[in-house]
Amino acid sequence: MKNLFKAFLVMLFLALPAWGQTNVAPPPTFHFIAGGSAIGFNSGSGTQAGSIAYTGLQLTSTVSVSYEHMSIPSINANGNLAVASYTRPLSALLGKTLAGKFLFSTDDINVTFSGGAGRWTTARSNIAETVGVSLSYPIAGTSAAVQIIGYQYVHAPSVNGLVTRNNQVQSGLIVYF
Repeated sequence: MKNLFKAFLVMLFLALPAWGQTNVAPPPTFHFIAGGSAIGFNSGSGTQAGSIAYTGLQLTSTVSVSYEHMSIPSINANGNLAVASYTRPLSALLGKTLAGKFLFSTDDINVTFSGGAGRWTTARSNIAETVGVSLSYPIAGTSAAVQIIGYQYVHAPSVNGLVTRNNQVQSGLIVYF
């Protein structure tokens, strides 16, 4: 038994890395996205509480299209918008020289630009347009991301306002086609 234990220790220390010890492959690009959060809507008369929910399709690893529903109950407003988004790593936008000056990796932070149009309803229905930008941090090994900060501007004839979304967890359901 003593010799068996010694043999086990020798094999343990002389073991070579096996194929089972390789890194886990990154998750595949998901095709269906969904999410939502609480928002602040500032239209000049102070920030109003609201909510946002969206669902859509991830067309490529950088482009998605979605349906977005916003609700701001205190001003009796709802928005139904079609939004297209484009996402790039922060390092790709800054360039190697500027990205290298940060003390953290800018490869891990995504910048998303979005724009769209749709219907904005208060006392009456109006056409509205929106543009936005957000920073998010992908959660490794998943198809989810934590949104660090996001701003979205909504313009409609009856109301204009800035939507803020901070610390929002965005997740994409993994659906393979």
